[in-house]
Amino acid sequence: TRVRKPAGGFILWVEMPKGCDSIALFERLLDRGISIAPGPMFSASQGYRNCMRISLGHPWNERAEKALREVGRIAGALALFLDHSLAWPGLDVPDPYYGGSRGFETVLDMVEEASARLLDEILAGSSR
Repeated sequence: TRVRKPAGGFILWVEMPKGCDSIALFERLLDRGISIAPGPMFSASQGYRNCMRISLGHPWNERAEKALREVGRIAGALALFLDHSLAWPGLDVPDPYYGGSRGFETVLDMVEEASARLLDEILAGSSR
């Protein structure tokens, strides 16, 4: 993950590893009352899917720190999922709703495979 220091203003531009989906992250964070701006909002061609903009225009406090930690935690969980899925095509995670039946099947395959590989890794680590 790369964060660019703003030249001015109160905005951070965060570039996550390829394949991390800022729209999926945005949706999960909204459920927790946290808002980011997904990268595709800043692209006419829906680019920057692995990027997000974070506003720092409010005074820093415990609530802001907790929210930023939650952004990192959920982004890390999404990246961990992608790291353990061989079915992942190396681009964006398919949309299970708008990707039609194939998109839904692909996501299910990814979840199943990533879960199994992660469990195998955990079990292998616990036997050392």
